[in-house]
Amino acid sequence: MKRIIITFLFVFTLHFSFSQSLVNENNRWSVVECMNFAGCGTNTYEFNGDTVINNKTYKKLFVCFDSLLTDWYYRGAMREDSPGKVFGYEVFGSFYPDSEVLYYDFTLGLGDTIGIPCSGGSEILTVIAVDTTTLLNGEQRKRLRFSSILTGEEEWIDGIGSLFGLINIGASCFIDMYYTLNCFTENDILKYDDPQFEGCYLSTVGIQKHKGQLAWQLSPNPFSDFCILQFENKSGAEFQLRIFSADGRMVQSYDNITSETVTIHRAQLKSGLYFFRLEQNKRLAASGKLLVL
Repeated sequence: MKRIIITFLFVFTLHFSFSQSLVNENNRWSVVECMNFAGCGTNTYEFNGDTVINNKTYKKLFVCFDSLLTDWYYRGAMREDSPGKVFGYEVFGSFYPDSEVLYYDFTLGLGDTIGIPCSGGSEILTVIAVDTTTLLNGEQRKRLRFSSILTGEEEWIDGIGSLFGLINIGASCFIDMYYTLNCFTENDILKYDDPQFEGCYLSTVGIQKHKGQLAWQLSPNPFSDFCILQFENKSGAEFQLRIFSADGRMVQSYDNITSETVTIHRAQLKSGLYFFRLEQNKRLAASGKLLVL
């Protein structure tokens, strides 16, 4: 009887082992990101190369916005501690610009908590379940389920991260922004996909013209000092331009635009992803993304 119990415990321990590496150059995440009234787009994330920050070695995290995966931009750095702990640096952008943050902790048990950055403060996630889930290739991975006041429920999968997307823990903290992990591949093998999307790339923004919207061009994008938005306005109608941060806060506003161009200045904008809305009489005329280096 003792032998059977010991064998069961041994198998259970292996079942929940931390053998899967999240911070790995062979991993790739496709995340659908939607903004109210501005459509959805896909951001693809992967690690490439090392960097040393405060005497600690991190993997550099990059993001790509196009379906051909041609242009990649630095998004932050992450490192994996043993067992099951992942730390991020600069990944949260302006929330924690100069400090390392515990991003994932797969050693958490039922009832344990973890604090995450949320709209300049923090939100507490509480573990409500620990079990396993089966991936597309039949592999089983450890899964943590959380609840919180702001985010509702959230799931993490060992070696994959949050089902809101790799860097979108507590995604409901971001006003008017909605995130969903669409696909996860490891060594070019698709191991997770969200059945509500067809394929691993979805985009209803970021192109030059959408149904019912004006044609536009943004150049340069990404930019360091300023960029110029060009759009159709032959009649000299009056437009307003709003710039939003990734957490949904309006950070810049341009009014009384009657020409076909407007210059967007970096001013106090920190490096990161932003969204723009061009409006006429409070109705959406054009929308898209811009990246500040």
